[in-house]
Amino acid sequence: MIQKCLIIGSLVSVAVCSALAFNALTGFSDRTTIAEELLPDRISFGDRHIARAMYLLEHGTLGDEVEPFLGGFARGPVEPVVIATSFFLLGERLWSFWIIQILFFVGAVLYLYGIGKRFLGDGWFGALPAFMLALFWGENTQVFFLNNEVLASFFITGFAYYLLRYYETDRPYFLGLAGALISFLVLAKPIFEYFLPVIVLLLVLRIWRRHGVPGAMWHGAVFAGALLLIVGGWHVRNHAVLGTYRISAGGHAILMRAESALYPDKTIVGFTIASIAGDYIADKFVPGYAALEEPRRMIRAVFNTRRPEMRRSGLTEFQTDEIFLSEATTIIKEHPVRYLALTPAWLFRLNSPPHYRGSSIERMFVGSHDKLPDVLKILINALIRIPWVVLMFLGIGEALRRAWRGRQEISFFVLIAVFMLYNNMVYSLLAHAEARYLFPSLPFYFLCLGLVFQRYFLKKPLSI
Repeated sequence: MIQKCLIIGSLVSVAVCSALAFNALTGFSDRTTIAEELLPDRISFGDRHIARAMYLLEHGTLGDEVEPFLGGFARGPVEPVVIATSFFLLGERLWSFWIIQILFFVGAVLYLYGIGKRFLGDGWFGALPAFMLALFWGENTQVFFLNNEVLASFFITGFAYYLLRYYETDRPYFLGLAGALISFLVLAKPIFEYFLPVIVLLLVLRIWRRHGVPGAMWHGAVFAGALLLIVGGWHVRNHAVLGTYRISAGGHAILMRAESALYPDKTIVGFTIASIAGDYIADKFVPGYAALEEPRRMIRAVFNTRRPEMRRSGLTEFQTDEIFLSEATTIIKEHPVRYLALTPAWLFRLNSPPHYRGSSIERMFVGSHDKLPDVLKILINALIRIPWVVLMFLGIGEALRRAWRGRQEISFFVLIAVFMLYNNMVYSLLAHAEARYLFPSLPFYFLCLGLVFQRYFLKKPLSI
């Protein structure tokens, strides 16, 4: 009991201190103010979540029916509701939200500890994946961003924890909690909605094999009921308020991904090399590539230039989104081979190590540190990227190995591995893959890395 308290106390302390330390290093908490976020033409990292939160506090609704659209672009309700709650409880200041974000971050760390000790033991080694998450600089920096990466990590680790508890106890109560948390993840990141049918199918199949048709109907109804109530309820709400069943506008993301198929051949070569090794090295093979700043230039052109201009012309958010989606569909139909051929490059970009300031390290050494010799720059780049990619492959490889071993009973790791594959596939195919988009899966990578270390260094048997 004393050891468990020490572990939990250590995890909480490390998570809080590391988040505060990285904020002191980056200064992210001071990058914006509430007043700036409320400016009508504001384009920010937070997509003007604060505007919706303030409207919720003042009027009792998110203001989605207000034009111009308060949210910057159509999003789910999770982030503004959390911000509004933090303002209501702790006062209308950004640090109120930062404190709540820290609590969600700590919650994700503790959920991962609850999962890790099930597979790695109750001791300190069982807390290894949780310590990895607590110290991971990419997640730490997101605590002080006005986006939903930390919330997504909390929802997905909570989902996995309660799913594992259900696997251990067969109690539908835990399945209902898991369904609620995965539903909140979908409202925060609607791109994961297409994962829901897969998980429902796998769960019902497992329950049917263990409990027969009556059990599958009853337990499946509990899980599906949570999804229908939360996700389905928001679909109905959006149709009533906005005239669409969609949770979020996503046409801009698909268009950004599709437009890469229009790159000239030299740019495609440069982009592929840059996704693996960074812009600095890509520029050595394709001279002038680093100056293009792709795909940043394309992303800014769509999201920061075209979208606001179209909104100012009188188009609604969803009309703008339909245009983007139509353009993306046209590009994909006209250039399907180039579109699919670029998927590995986007996949490498998604799996690249994040910069300590939260973005990808793709621009490292471009226009900076000119006094360092090229050989040293290449060596530093390689020493960062190669170990990271190796760890990513080890993590997903272990998840797939354990999923294959537990395929007959549809083990816990079958669902985890499917989620990790889905996270990689959907963002590399349908969005402008950024390193932070992989963060929802990273707790599972850390869990699987702990299992790899256990298998090769501790020589202990693994249980499923």
